[in-house]
Amino acid sequence: MAQPPPPPPPSEERTEVIEEVDPRYPRRRVVVDEPPPRPPRRDVWGWLVAALMAAAAIAFLILWLNERGGTETTAAPNLVGLGEPQARQEALASGFELGISRRASTQRAGTVLEQAPRAGEELENGGRMMAVVSSGRTEIAVPQLVGLNRRAAERLADTARLTLAQKTVASEQPAGIVVAQAPPSGEQVAVGSTVNVNVSRGPALVAVPSLRGLSVDQAIDQLTSAGLVPRVIRMPSSVAEDTVIVQDPPAGQKVKPGATVRLNVSAGTTATVQETVTITTATTETVETTPATP
Repeated sequence: MAQPPPPPPPSEERTEVIEEVDPRYPRRRVVVDEPPPRPPRRDVWGWLVAALMAAAAIAFLILWLNERGGTETTAAPNLVGLGEPQARQEALASGFELGISRRASTQRAGTVLEQAPRAGEELENGGRMMAVVSSGRTEIAVPQLVGLNRRAAERLADTARLTLAQKTVASEQPAGIVVAQAPPSGEQVAVGSTVNVNVSRGPALVAVPSLRGLSVDQAIDQLTSAGLVPRVIRMPSSVAEDTVIVQDPPAGQKVKPGATVRLNVSAGTTATVQETVTITTATTETVETTPATP
């Protein structure tokens, strides 16, 4: 039996596998050639898609920067003090949208109180402005202040969110006491409104007029006009009858309204002393006494 030809020499690109095929022919071998392993396949499409996305992002960035650099702006109009409809028209005429927020105020409802950006500041065309608009007055009842001292009235007004305007006046009430207020207690006013109050500085003092040498009638007229009460004492004197000889308190001294001023008036050579207290210009009281003999 002819021998099979020897197998070709193995090459570098194939793998020789020798295995026994039949035990009856132990020397027979089969050579199987296997191709070399393929190199790992690269994902070309994935890389291509990633490169295209990066290029698109760069192009978008360039376009955005160019567009941003060329954005036009316009100065914001002045809206403060305008009514809401007019403010919207002004903003729209300048190419802006207008957002509105509201808060209570003493300003008329619908009036623009604040704005952003401020008038004259630059804003991109088509941008959005903001305006704070008055929602009207929030009212509160005026508290009772008359009869309180100054500090208590100030604290109560501050609690009620009201402003206190004070004026000092003469009054029979002790100094520092509120004697009048406007608006009166209970009236509804806007928060932040002003309440006027008169605060006592105590009774106003009156200067006693100079009465010596005047007739008793003239002296009584001057005292009653000044709010003082004359007390007339007639006594013998060589001075003309009905002439004021002495006064107490003296001229120029400050006294409270309603204080009594004593007048010693000449009764001539009569021996009778008469004391008259004038309560008002229409009411007098006369008391006659007899002086003790020396």
